[in-house]
Amino acid sequence: MKHILSQLFAVIFAFTGASLFADERAPINTVPKDALKDFPVSKSLFADPTPTKSASKPESKPDTQPETSEAPAKPKTEKVRLGPRRQVEPELRDDEVHPSLTSMNRLGELRVGTRFASLFGDITPIGGTKLDFRDDLQLKETSAGVAVDVEGQISEATHLGLSFTQNTFNAKASIPRLTTYNGIFATRRASVQLPAGSQITTKIDMATVAGAIRYDLVKNDTVTFSSLCGFKVVFLDQEATVSSANSSGINGGTFNDHADRVGGTPLAGFDLRVQLGRHVYTGISASGFGWDHYTYAAAQGYVGVDFSKRWGLRLGVDADFVQAKSSASETYDTNAIVPAGYLQLVMGF
Repeated sequence: MKHILSQLFAVIFAFTGASLFADERAPINTVPKDALKDFPVSKSLFADPTPTKSASKPESKPDTQPETSEAPAKPKTEKVRLGPRRQVEPELRDDEVHPSLTSMNRLGELRVGTRFASLFGDITPIGGTKLDFRDDLQLKETSAGVAVDVEGQISEATHLGLSFTQNTFNAKASIPRLTTYNGIFATRRASVQLPAGSQITTKIDMATVAGAIRYDLVKNDTVTFSSLCGFKVVFLDQEATVSSANSSGINGGTFNDHADRVGGTPLAGFDLRVQLGRHVYTGISASGFGWDHYTYAAAQGYVGVDFSKRWGLRLGVDADFVQAKSSASETYDTNAIVPAGYLQLVMGF
């Protein structure tokens, strides 16, 4: 700035000095041709005030270039894959298994297999002697039967299930003590005294049909906890053939008791299923019902393996407990426990 002012004063001095000492015939505003040669005058004073593109700083892009070069960095971090949960999973083939494609999430499944059951407890006819199923009647052998279950999803959280089991128990026993026999399955008109050594051949054919509605209270990829309510019906074909060691007074020493019975009970309980891994799951369930002279309870636990979306195996155990007291419709007291183990082929749909 000082430099520019000094040049300006030099020009003014040159004009005023030249006008004082010039010839009177010379024009006042005329400056001699060589008057300013010794005074350095900046070219910028006489330059064109219009800026050129080369002199314009706003047109230069060095300062803005780093910003445009750094801008693409943010989209690059957003495009990084976040994992399989954000990806659309392709449809699996029948020979593939996904953690969520287990028995908990199938629309339904049919389970067919064999069931190995045992019988524990005792029976006491009215006015007769209590007979233990295993010690007195020798019903100790395990019965091989069938177990069939079908379950389907009728809404997002509601499932309907039906099950069927069948087992037969039979044995021949020698009564070790004097027994007052008033019938085991059908009450006789008069009690009979059976001496030690009398023979009793017993056959019990037991079939059950159960149905339940299961509602999911808690459900995720790992755990499903459900409430259930339903019913269970038991069909019994019972027969006992008695041969007394003393044949007097009992129709030649041999008589037969036979009865077909049907009994049912409502059920209420819960079901818990847990996914252990990609292929394996487990679960437990319990239910029951009772009133003044009758109590029924059932429980089961199982482990399943899925080989694919359509096929699998299930291994489990279950138990039924029945306690019935004599009443107008029951002629004997019964305490029975029926534990069982089963192996089933699972067909998903």
